[in-house]
Order: sequence, then structure tokens, then C-alpha cells
Amino acid sequence: LERKCFLRSYISLAECAPAENQDTWINFNSPSSDWERHANLNCMEGNGATDYLLPDGSEGELVGATLQQCMDACPAPNCTGFKYKPFDGNKCFLRSYISLGECAAADKQDTWVYVGNGGRDWERHPNLNCMEGWGATDYLL
Repeated sequence: LERKCFLRSYISLAECAPAENQDTWINFNSPSSDWERHANLNCMEGNGATDYLLPDGSEGELVGATLQQCMDACPAPNCTGFKYKPFDGNKCFLRSYISLGECAAADKQDTWVYVGNGGRDWERHPNLNCMEGWGATDYLL
């Protein structure tokens, strides 16, 4: 039996592929594990979310931002996630009161929701393969 380990980031379990004798382990001490990605989903004012307003009253919008910068800009508990548009200038729009079932389908943008880690270190998901294009991003050293 050959054993291999592939490092992944930004895992979305709902998008991973079933696979016998393969497990996905998630490290809950990683910053990205506090966030859940919902691909091709647009949560916005009037469609499953409320715009998160910054202390100065302006809409929480970042341009040219990395995913990590969007995550860092979303202060819990009032900011509960953001819409991320990597193919449109790496824009993110901060959101609160997200209701995924009321959001709209949208190509080339994702909604990220803060889920917190619940104090766990690792969680096993048996017979599930998360890989590039199937619910995860390859982690390159």
C-alpha cells in the first residue's frame, strides 16, 4: 500500500469528489479553515445578505485584495463573510447576515462565510478527495 499526502488549501467539502480509500483531513488551526467557500454564489444586499458597512458608513469593498486580506478585513461578529471576485480585479465585498439559500448563482465569484474553528485541531473526512478543481486549491511549498 502506497501512502501519499497532498497539501491543499481553501477546502470546500461540498465540492470534493467521492473516492474510496482516500481521506481528506482538515487542520482547524489554519486561518483558512475558519472560512467556508461557496463557489459561484453571489450573496448581496437583497439576495441573501446585508452589506457590511465600515465605521465611516461606507460599504466594505476592497479592490486588489487577496483572499487573506478579505478575511482579515471582516471583523467578527458583525461581518459574517464576503463576496470575492478574483476575475474582476480581486474585489471583495464584506457582508453580514448571510442566508446562503437566498443567494443568487453567479459565475466567477464566490461567497466566503466565517464558520470559526470550534477549538478542534484536525477533522477526518473519509472517502473524500479534495483536489484542484474539486473543492480545493493545491498548496505549493
